[in-house]
Amino acid sequence: MKSVILPVILFVFIMAITPGPNNMLLTASGARFGYKRTLTLILGMILGMLSQLIVCAAGFVFLFEKFPRLHTVLKVIGTVYILYLAVRITFFSSSKKKVLRQINLYL
Repeated sequence: MKSVILPVILFVFIMAITPGPNNMLLTASGARFGYKRTLTLILGMILGMLSQLIVCAAGFVFLFEKFPRLHTVLKVIGTVYILYLAVRITFFSSSKKKVLRQINLYL
């Protein structure tokens, strides 16, 4: 157990201080929409990181070693999903963008 604690602490520390996509997105969202409207984004990022840590701690490494095809299937599903999102972003019409800008989300 002690051998796992240090890598987890280092991972969380590095993820928290580096200017990765989460921190850049939070900065941009905070500057554009303000702190209150960015709180939901902060909560989503916290829950995402927490779920990632829980999944890793739950032993996905063990499952991937025992069932290598599962790892391959999950990589293919993830790749297809990212490509789907890229296509959606690429072909998103400008009229829909205008509508989305008019929508206000308040806490």
